[in-house]
Amino acid sequence: EKDKALSELRRVRNNYKKQLRDANHLIEERGDTITQMQQRADDIIKEGELSCEKIRKSCLLEIEGFENELHRTREKCKKRLQKMHDAHDIVVRDLRSRELTLQRESVDALEAFTKERKDPITTHNATLKR
Repeated sequence: EKDKALSELRRVRNNYKKQLRDANHLIEERGDTITQMQQRADDIIKEGELSCEKIRKSCLLEIEGFENELHRTREKCKKRLQKMHDAHDIVVRDLRSRELTLQRESVDALEAFTKERKDPITTHNATLKR
């Protein structure tokens, strides 16, 4: 977009230079007064400056728009990243909880197995009663 604007500025500048050259030729060809041609040149320059200023303001507004969009995108990304961190924390807590549960169940199963091996008749009778 900047390159496009700079290209437009060059085109406008070259156009006004050409018009200025044409005005100088008119002075020679027609014998117009120097004052009139200087006024025309000043008008051309003023038009060029106004055109350049419009293009510059347009570019600045566009840049500001890009910066605003970049800021909004950055904020969205920060929020998404925070959600991912939060979800990760939840998964880690859940996995730790499951790990502790499995450890307790393993210990309980081992204790039950050990107890059964020490007293198989009582364990068998308890199983039958259930």
